[in-house]
Amino acid sequence: MSDLTGRTLGQYQLLHRIDDRGSTLIYKAFQPSMSRFVAFKILKPGLARNAAASEQFLQQSELVAKMEHPYILPVYDYGMIEGSVYRASRYVETGTLSNQLVWTANPLNALQLVGRLAEALSYIHGQGYIHGNLKPSNIFLDDNRDPLLTDFGLIHRLGAQPSAYMSPEQVQGKPLDARTDVYSLGVLLYEMLVGDPPPMGMVVSPRAKRPDLPVEVDRVIFTAMAQDPEERFQTAQEFRHALDLALHPAIQVNPPPEESFPEEDAPEGLPLSVVFSPPPDKASKGTPTWAILLLIVILGAVLLVCTIALIVLLLNRA
Repeated sequence: MSDLTGRTLGQYQLLHRIDDRGSTLIYKAFQPSMSRFVAFKILKPGLARNAAASEQFLQQSELVAKMEHPYILPVYDYGMIEGSVYRASRYVETGTLSNQLVWTANPLNALQLVGRLAEALSYIHGQGYIHGNLKPSNIFLDDNRDPLLTDFGLIHRLGAQPSAYMSPEQVQGKPLDARTDVYSLGVLLYEMLVGDPPPMGMVVSPRAKRPDLPVEVDRVIFTAMAQDPEERFQTAQEFRHALDLALHPAIQVNPPPEESFPEEDAPEGLPLSVVFSPPPDKASKGTPTWAILLLIVILGAVLLVCTIALIVLLLNRA
């Protein structure tokens, strides 16, 4: 397909192409009527000429446009222009989770992100839908590193190959429910902590590469990625709560090492680095102040008695 950079489609001036996602092309565009930049996504011509694919794209655009949640990427507009099937969404300069995985290696940052993703998923599930396409490239992070979910299962339905993020039932073409997103969130958590997703269809211990993590984190990931949906966390919030319990009791804040993130890059209210260790033994605390004072009084009294006895002895000899 020829590059549309420099073209004007409807009210959108296409500035440059920023992504090629297989079935779609994404441009950074300017919308003069609203004085804002947008992410302008269009179906590639082959799919745009497919009535079923075009209808599916537009129906999904309509669905997401109706969703109002701080952690879902807003859809501003959608439709057909000059034979192109398009969707205009909020433009996020900072990119996706794919290029910020170093930040999520800090377990507290991963916990923060999982918590907010769980909120978005709970909202989606409450509307009677699933996301069905969770992976780092479909999670934008804004300037505050808050997630913005996009691409609700569209690529998979248009024929993408199975990936490590897909649940077993999704790969097998079985009916899906909210627990398929729980599985994908477990894969995401593993990748956040380790840097790479586990091999497709396998559940791997993150502690094999990150022995500093608590054993409980393994249990959370193993449960989230259980092959049988009945054995997983049944909701995204249940997953988030279990991860919170797995991390917080074992966290002790240390000063950041030299290689840690600069302070201006750390999320507000969170430490720059963490280590996992048991709390100090209460018996190891220093001697209490009252005991020291009592010892001083006793030593003073003994000294006074000895002095008086010495004076009496000297007077008797005289």
